[in-house]
Amino acid sequence: MPVILDFGSARQAVVGRSEKMTSLLSMGYSPFEQYDSTGNRQGPWSDIYALGGVIYRAITGQKPLEATMRIASRLRNAPDPLPSAEEMGKGRYSREFLRAVDKALLVMETERPQSIREWRPLLLGERPE
Repeated sequence: MPVILDFGSARQAVVGRSEKMTSLLSMGYSPFEQYDSTGNRQGPWSDIYALGGVIYRAITGQKPLEATMRIASRLRNAPDPLPSAEEMGKGRYSREFLRAVDKALLVMETERPQSIREWRPLLLGERPE
């Protein structure tokens, strides 16, 4: 099973009477919900965003734009300033794969795949289960 480690932004658990999570950010790879210091909005969809960012970098050679810049555009009803993986990788990867990467990088966590089980068929161009 692949594991992505980013020691610059790893979350640390402090064990005590109650467990608290410290969130550190890796610009371009951290989803917007990771900016919430409570960690209440984070889940598998947050890791899917980060993995989508890594794949985006592999496809384009460019780090994804910071989630704060992207959410600010959305709040202004402006287009997402991040060029899509579908556009950047056209002709080199399947359209389904590129669309799955774009879906992983949707700035709103509720619009992203919520689990690897949901995202996997999109990446592989399969029909959802």
